[in-house]
Amino acid sequence: MKKEDWISDKLSVSNSITRTIPSDDFLDRLKAIPENMPNIEKVRKPVIWAAAASITILLALNIFSYLQDQNDPDTTLGETYFLHTQKL
Repeated sequence: MKKEDWISDKLSVSNSITRTIPSDDFLDRLKAIPENMPNIEKVRKPVIWAAAASITILLALNIFSYLQDQNDPDTTLGETYFLHTQKL
């Protein structure tokens, strides 16, 4: 095959592609999907606000703890973490 014939053959492939027609059964199944969906219970707003507040408190405590540790350069994280074992 010559180069031009090969190129025209590859470009003409898109002309032979035909659109498929879905079956009636398939369309009926697609139409039935919203009817078969169960009712989804929504999370109440007070629960969402409580979760957001608890995350905010935890974040604030972590930042406060980090800043307190930065103010005391004499101790390292390992020393303060294992400090309770020295009393034994």
